[in-house]
Amino acid sequence: MPSPTTPSPLLRKLNEIQQRYEDLQASLSDPIILANPQRMIAATREAGQLEGVVKRYREYLASVRAVDDLRTMLAEESDSEMAALAGSELPQAQAQAELFFASLQDEFLAAEDNVVDSFFLEIRA
Repeated sequence: MPSPTTPSPLLRKLNEIQQRYEDLQASLSDPIILANPQRMIAATREAGQLEGVVKRYREYLASVRAVDDLRTMLAEESDSEMAALAGSELPQAQAQAELFFASLQDEFLAAEDNVVDSFFLEIRA
């Protein structure tokens, strides 16, 4: 599981997708886009295609932050009870972050497959 601080190519691409999604969401409140139905439909469609990936990515980032917080609590050891609690929760949080990352990879691949709007299939004898 790569961390967001040293992004892999997948995480860099996901950052770009998240930024594009946020730009599309902002453009949907732009009066110029709202006045042009074709541009509004295109922006809405693209935002809808990216929404699932962005949602999973945000869940992954939240789980990574939770793991980092638990590691920080464990390292501080100012309160031994809190450190013990953080130590017991850390493996579960790491497993959840890895699960989110695997789900994110699957969602990203599915989103890349959905980018193709239409295609022709020709079967010859």
